[in-house]
Amino acid sequence: MQKNILICFSLAALAIMATAVFAGYTGSVGLTLDGTTQVSFTTASVAWGTGSVIASGTPCTLDTDATNTGCPSFNNVSTPLVIENTGTFAVKLELSSNKDAADFIGGTSPTFKWKVTNKEVGSCDDGTLPLASYTTIVKTTATTACAKFLKVPTCETAASTLDVDLQVVIPSDATAEAKSATITATATKWVV
Repeated sequence: MQKNILICFSLAALAIMATAVFAGYTGSVGLTLDGTTQVSFTTASVAWGTGSVIASGTPCTLDTDATNTGCPSFNNVSTPLVIENTGTFAVKLELSSNKDAADFIGGTSPTFKWKVTNKEVGSCDDGTLPLASYTTIVKTTATTACAKFLKVPTCETAASTLDVDLQVVIPSDATAEAKSATITATATKWVV
């Protein structure tokens, strides 16, 4: 005669037993997160528009401080280029231009200059801004704009943007044509 045997157990008891059996063993999870070294132009162009220089020999001066002298038909521009450190590290910021004043403007004694200032106080944390006043742009030469440009806001600061103001002086004998120059920002990770 065959007997059926019924085996019963409690799931709660099984769970306790499983915990007791595996207690003391651990697992681990790991990953490495790479940081980024990156800056971006949040205001990436300056457009003075179309205009002319007064023929009397007085040069035309335009800058992003809304100065427009000797060339009344150009736009007054009061917005500079704006650079933000969008990476995860403080960086050394360098600027370069593909043109100097002679290449960009032409004529007799043209001027092409830039200056860099904190848009937010403390964005350049090295204590100095090498280009704090208008400085002549030298073609293709990387110029340090900030030795320690802080990253996107942290607990210590909300500062991470710089203004790059531009100034051009256009002589009356500059060639009449469309003119443009490209400013390049280069960031390298700041190291102590």
